[in-house]
Amino acid sequence: MTMSCRNPPSQDGLLLLDKPPGITSFTALGAIKKKLGTKKAGHTGTLDKFASGLLVVLTGRYTRLAPFITDMDKTYECVFEFGIQTTTLDPEGEVICARPAPEKKVLLAAASRFTGPLMQRPPDFSAIHVNGKRASQRARAGEKPVLKERPVTIYSFDVQEYSPPFLSCRVSCGKGTYIRSLARDLAEACGSCAYVKELKRMEVGPFFLKDAVSPEDFIPEKNLLAGRAVLEKLIPCPSLVVKESCLASLMAGKPLRDDFFHETSERGEPAEAPPQEEGRGRPCLVFTESGDLAALIERRASFYAYRFVCGQPE
Repeated sequence: MTMSCRNPPSQDGLLLLDKPPGITSFTALGAIKKKLGTKKAGHTGTLDKFASGLLVVLTGRYTRLAPFITDMDKTYECVFEFGIQTTTLDPEGEVICARPAPEKKVLLAAASRFTGPLMQRPPDFSAIHVNGKRASQRARAGEKPVLKERPVTIYSFDVQEYSPPFLSCRVSCGKGTYIRSLARDLAEACGSCAYVKELKRMEVGPFFLKDAVSPEDFIPEKNLLAGRAVLEKLIPCPSLVVKESCLASLMAGKPLRDDFFHETSERGEPAEAPPQEEGRGRPCLVFTESGDLAALIERRASFYAYRFVCGQPE
């Protein structure tokens, strides 16, 4: 079964948004929706209200591609304050713990153990669902949500400066990693406590904060990125061009054949192709002859399967 994602082309795209601290990701997104005149826009990884930095926003039919961005690695610049801990592990919570800040040699020795594959318990104040409710909802109601440890990966943890009680650092990590949990766990390993005082997201996959625009400065015609070059950077997978004579059949979700597509040199798997998901084929972008996104399909051993189609009549 195919899925429709109709939108005027001017509303379809990707935006690199620089979220300022002090507003929610939802609020930052509101200005974008208003300027685009659409409700179909979403970020691909929430930043907490106190945090700032890069939000990768998808609009229109591009929202179907969100899973490819949420799975991307991320890089943050952070400031941890040692000696106190808050309920939320950020500046907005109430102080619940006070201990001496660790000595530098103790902190550096502990920090060296927080790279590679790790097990990490998410913060009590998080969006993870526990028995049908978000953990943060249960925590605000006075409950103690039971959150299990989860596997995460921290690729690098670079200590930039430590002037007790403040640690400035840069962290590159895989999906699902909570920097607030990292601050908590690092402090515990030092016999202290801590929270994240400042957090700025610098990178998401191939996208960088230096290329982002603030919500108030967003100009759709200038800042909304779209087209084949953008999508092939977003999803490093094979791409095909559907023949104009076969476009209606593709839009209608009819079984796909090789002769639906133009012969191109991109039929082969690129070196950086995403790994095949269990039970699924490798993703493949399909573009129209004019360069618009037409569909995302997957190639299996002997046939093509649809993931979604753009522009299918409702």
